[in-house]
Amino acid sequence: MAYQHLTWGALKTLAHKRVGAASFYTEAEMGLYLVEAFRMWNLLTGHFRKTASVSTVASQIFYATTLHLQTVTDQNILNEIQYHTVETPDNGASLDSDMWTIGEWVDYLNARAAQFTAETKLILSRETPFASVNDQTQYDLGSSVSTDLLEVHRVAWLDSNGVSHALREDSTFTYDRLLPTWTVSSASQEPEVYVRAGRPQLKMELLPAPAAAGTIDILYTKRPAQLPQTPDGTTFDIPNEFVHYIKYGAMADMFSKEGQANDPEKAAYCEARYREGILVAKSVLRRQMHGRVEFGGVPLDSDTLESIDFGKDGWQANDSTPECWMPVGLTKVAINPAHLAGSGTLSIDGLTSFVVPATDGTFPDIPHSDVETIIDYAHHLATFKQGGAEFKAGMRYLQNFMKAAGDADLRDDLNAHYEQFAGADPDLDGKLDNAS
Repeated sequence: MAYQHLTWGALKTLAHKRVGAASFYTEAEMGLYLVEAFRMWNLLTGHFRKTASVSTVASQIFYATTLHLQTVTDQNILNEIQYHTVETPDNGASLDSDMWTIGEWVDYLNARAAQFTAETKLILSRETPFASVNDQTQYDLGSSVSTDLLEVHRVAWLDSNGVSHALREDSTFTYDRLLPTWTVSSASQEPEVYVRAGRPQLKMELLPAPAAAGTIDILYTKRPAQLPQTPDGTTFDIPNEFVHYIKYGAMADMFSKEGQANDPEKAAYCEARYREGILVAKSVLRRQMHGRVEFGGVPLDSDTLESIDFGKDGWQANDSTPECWMPVGLTKVAINPAHLAGSGTLSIDGLTSFVVPATDGTFPDIPHSDVETIIDYAHHLATFKQGGAEFKAGMRYLQNFMKAAGDADLRDDLNAHYEQFAGADPDLDGKLDNAS
């Protein structure tokens, strides 16, 4: 049951009173900053959790979960950027100034969304796109997987009996020296490695070439769907909790633009926040291993795909009762063995998205002791558009938030991270020092 001591409307009013300068900020604006504060707090503390139920399918290994919402739109983020840059907020329909165009903002968002997806591996796609061909080494991923492919992260070859063999990534240079005869076809040959380095972006090579028919099984990251040049409510292909990091990446590019828009201090801050997102995403993925998955009410052991792949060759063909589970990015899990009969239930407990209160009378799920922490973050965001001394002074509110919300290991990572940006903004240096 959620805490019920402070409504969403009352929280917005508290935040609005905290920042003062009522004519410079609105309660609606402070509400947006509070939403980002809750999402950040959730990422750092793992506060919002739920259990999702997924029905098993006979012999199916990989399952998507329903824990993470993807409902943030281009108009939502463009509206926030308009607040940050003292433009009239209209969901990205127009700009008052001529320092940028909406089209530029959209291009920056699209580029950073692709970069974030590639760097974090939060969202992994899976396909069994094509059958391997006898004695053929090279395969076109663009025609069989996706022209939006960013990077391949796992390849397995399934023989004609469905028995899987995980392939290591390697190079032809190495393989030439380990097995000089690999180019010679043999009835007993099975692929052992896949090669991407030195190949065109959408090409892959299997070594040695398979001597018998099989199927290629690929996990990969792909470019998120492009936001349109005219904002229309298109949702980001990234979980809600992480979209504000895409915003900061885009704003770093905005403030790095030559001319009137150039602001090195704000560009450095925004780049630091974007890079913070990479660290936080990787921390969240590590914490996935501490989640809980049950099958039929019985807890499953946790493992990793890499461990299973190279410790239990052929495991994808196993059909029985699930004994262990493996996270596959943020939004999928795999089980081993696959459920033979199907129609069972996987109960997946893990981090879930903060749900924005539907009305001002809704009670957000927050303990009273953390109210000031949440408002601190919103206050910090409010100082961004003021810039100058006010923004520098507002860094202490981010410091307070990080001290209260981050775990010790993550704080150490963020400390080291922010030290890299000390030269651009001395106020970022040691911002998390002495965190308790």
